[in-house]
Amino acid sequence: MELPPIDQVRFGRVLTRAVALPLLALALFLAVLLLQLEDMLATARLVDRSDQVIAQAYQTQKLLIDLETGLRGYLISGDPDFLDPYTQGRRALGPALATLRTMLSDNPEQLARLDQIAPEYERWSAYAAGVIGQRDAGGDYASIVRSRAGKQLMDDMRAQFDRLIQAEVGLRDLRTRSSQRTSAAVVITTTALALTVGVALALLSRRQLLLLSRSYGQTVALEQQRAELLEQQRQRLHVTLTSIGDGVIVTDEAGRVTLINPVAQALTGWSQDAAAGRPLAEVFRIIGEQTRQPVENPAAKVIELGAVVGLANHTLLIRRDGAELPIDDSAAPVRDRAGRVIGVVLVFRDVAEQRLSAAARDQLMREIDAQRQRLNTVVANVPGLVWEAWGQPDAASQRIDFVSDYVEPMLGYSVAEWLATPNFWLQIVHPDDRELAARVANTTFRSGAPGTNQFRWVRRDGRAIWVESYSAPILDAAGQPIGMRGVTLDITERKRSQDRQDLLMRTAELLAGSIEFEPTLERLAELAVPRLADWAAVHLIEDGAVRRLAMAHADPALAALARAQPERYPLLPEARTIAARALGAGVAELQAHVSDQQLAALARDAPSLALLRALGLRSYICAPLLARGRTLGALTLALAGPGRGYDADDLALAEELASRAAIAVDNAWLYRQAQDAVRARDQFLSIASHELKTPLTSLIGYTDLVQRRAARDGALPERDRRAVQIIGEQASRLNRLVTALLDISRIENGQLSIERGAVDLNGLAQRLIREIGQAQPHDAERIDLQAEPAPLVVIGDELRLEQVIQNLIQNALKYSPGGGAVTVRLERSGDSACVSIGDHGIGIPAAALPNLFRRFYRAPNVEQHQINGMGIGLFVVREIVQLHGGQIRVESQEGAGSTFTIELPLADG
Repeated sequence: MELPPIDQVRFGRVLTRAVALPLLALALFLAVLLLQLEDMLATARLVDRSDQVIAQAYQTQKLLIDLETGLRGYLISGDPDFLDPYTQGRRALGPALATLRTMLSDNPEQLARLDQIAPEYERWSAYAAGVIGQRDAGGDYASIVRSRAGKQLMDDMRAQFDRLIQAEVGLRDLRTRSSQRTSAAVVITTTALALTVGVALALLSRRQLLLLSRSYGQTVALEQQRAELLEQQRQRLHVTLTSIGDGVIVTDEAGRVTLINPVAQALTGWSQDAAAGRPLAEVFRIIGEQTRQPVENPAAKVIELGAVVGLANHTLLIRRDGAELPIDDSAAPVRDRAGRVIGVVLVFRDVAEQRLSAAARDQLMREIDAQRQRLNTVVANVPGLVWEAWGQPDAASQRIDFVSDYVEPMLGYSVAEWLATPNFWLQIVHPDDRELAARVANTTFRSGAPGTNQFRWVRRDGRAIWVESYSAPILDAAGQPIGMRGVTLDITERKRSQDRQDLLMRTAELLAGSIEFEPTLERLAELAVPRLADWAAVHLIEDGAVRRLAMAHADPALAALARAQPERYPLLPEARTIAARALGAGVAELQAHVSDQQLAALARDAPSLALLRALGLRSYICAPLLARGRTLGALTLALAGPGRGYDADDLALAEELASRAAIAVDNAWLYRQAQDAVRARDQFLSIASHELKTPLTSLIGYTDLVQRRAARDGALPERDRRAVQIIGEQASRLNRLVTALLDISRIENGQLSIERGAVDLNGLAQRLIREIGQAQPHDAERIDLQAEPAPLVVIGDELRLEQVIQNLIQNALKYSPGGGAVTVRLERSGDSACVSIGDHGIGIPAAALPNLFRRFYRAPNVEQHQINGMGIGLFVVREIVQLHGGQIRVESQEGAGSTFTIELPLADG
């Protein structure tokens, strides 16, 4: 029975599709996903660019405010220092506008808005220069200011910037929404593709598995048939062919075929019936694989020699159908009892699969060698230490069996030293880190999970470097750790960067948290040690001399020694010291390595040289403290031990620290000067107010006396009575202003107090309105009082509450220049008494409401109506209300009036 051959080509094609098609589907999925992600990232970059444009526009707008503020301060005070913001703003505005123009180069609409600002800024600059020139020349600059031309130009420029910013905000929002839509599309597309690819792969995998199953079933069926045939042949050929699975041909003594087993039939293509009686050379045709020449029949050689004969290597069997098979064989004689050769048994096999297996094995070995070489190359190029060790990491017996060659450039030790010394990695750990490093490594080892460990290694040259070790335990068959392998990287520069960032952050917190610069600079020196220096010092220039303000050293004993030795001489900026260039020329100095000869040249005398040697000075940086173009002092940082010297990065960091310290010192000095000025101002206001009170009281009293006499006697003409009345009104107004100034001084000094007693707000309001009616009948007619008949009693200072209500009523009348009713409403609201005073006047802009109760603040629209005032009344009103435990609020709309509401706690019972 002839068995069907296995279709190897079809079987291989099924396997190829089973692997290749899922990979192609995955590649398509990834390509679509990457395209959508690129679109999303591009949209995100556009959003980020809009944020940068908005930030730059705000910064440029702030420069315009600085210009206007500096000009206004100079015009008011005449002090040239107030022109600093104006001058600096003019220098910075041009580059700022150019930067903004570059950012908007791809947006013609925004560029058009920006182009509208430039000519207006030129006109404003000309206006400012003219006003300053008039002010410097003593001319009539006030009339130019009152023309409001400059203010109108500045308002127009601000409005243009507001429109530009709003347009960019809208563009950013549009781009943000586009980014969100793109993100949603990515998610939806990814989900759809994943589902589609998943379903397709599932169906494809099922089909390929079915094909594999059928092929496997055919193979199993074929093997079963072969087993059955072998069993039949085993029965027919008895002992000779019982265990033979190769092709077997038996011949007689003449070399004619008498038996051909099924395997031989399959290999030769001859059936038993067709081959029987034929010469072996006809059924078993063999040639040399290389020579292609016929090979001598093995049966003839066996008959001739009477011994076992084997074929030479590389022999091909020519099948009956002409196909060729590589074989190896052997032939043995069949003897009768007399030992005579009566036949030949030829055993042969197809070695094609064997050759394929050998070729595959050779190819696999070549690939293994290539992979090993590639791994060695990768390990050699890793910028860190690749290692493997056996045993517990903190045990003295731990054995390192592999370490990469990078160990020598990284640490200066050879591979042989690592392999020869047990637990070598822990022996070179910095003493301060050794205990923690061993504990972390042992914890990772026992956990059986990967982990990291940071510590310092000491190189052969004595320099310490920070490393980070990524390690993974090696587990045995039972899951118990038996060793570790990993990679250790040099992170010294990363640690230095982190330390620098931490130092800058701590410095910013330190300098921002105090206005007392002496202890702050001492703390700054302590922060720099040991993060950036082994010792540090801060010097300040005061009255032309230099004073050492702070000193810190990593060794407390040496720090105490330096502080115990006072400055032997006045240290002038031009003196020969380490800080000479920094103090004298305001230029930072870096000395990477300082020899003893250089140290001697820097010292002023023998004691100072001895101190420098004791402190240790191997490398130093001296950075000036610069603020507003002045050198305030110097920051000195020094390294004492051997090894690393300072470099350009350290110099940049030192200059940044010095710059921040200089700003803090300058701010502290400015704050002290401001405090002195405030104290002088308050003292002047207090003295001036008290001095003005006495003549004003006399003036008001005599004015009242003259008015009463005139009313009684009728001796004064109407024009003179009107003049006396105006004198009295202006004197009363001046008296109120002086009282307000005194109140501000008391508030700022914490001396404003109230005398508490029962006050009926209803009665108080009625009395105030009557008094207004007596002094100004026309204004009294405009006041509408709405009060409950029952008393509205609070505990407070009647005089101060009168001041509050009177101020609010007067404001309502004053800020209603066109007339209109003023409503005064008193009512009970729970446990509080509410006093509301409303008008229908000019109202308050919404932007001015948060600042309304600040001292000296006036809403911008009052100037348009030419209403006088100092902006102190509401400030005093709020303080008085808060002293009574109450609160004040305002509701207003520009052009529609305002309503101020006071809530005060009612008296108990």
